[in-house]
Amino acid sequence: MIDGLEPWAQEALRVGTGLASGALIGLERGWKLRDQKAGYRVAGVRTFSLLGLGGGIAGRGANCRHRGLGNTRGVGRSFPTEPE
Repeated sequence: MIDGLEPWAQEALRVGTGLASGALIGLERGWKLRDQKAGYRVAGVRTFSLLGLGGGIAGRGANCRHRGLGNTRGVGRSFPTEPE
């Protein structure tokens, strides 16, 4: 991703990017729906921030599983961890 960063910093950057993307989408949605009553507005900054954070964490988990670093049972088993 960015050369020279520690592995943990690269992972944190990926998760943070998901969080920031969700926050920006939620901010835009909240701005667009600002004239509606409070009970009619749904899925704003908090909701999309949490969804973005969840997406970043899920992507991190999928990346670890693909590289053979995670639990290889179940769905991750389709990715071989050692050459045959």
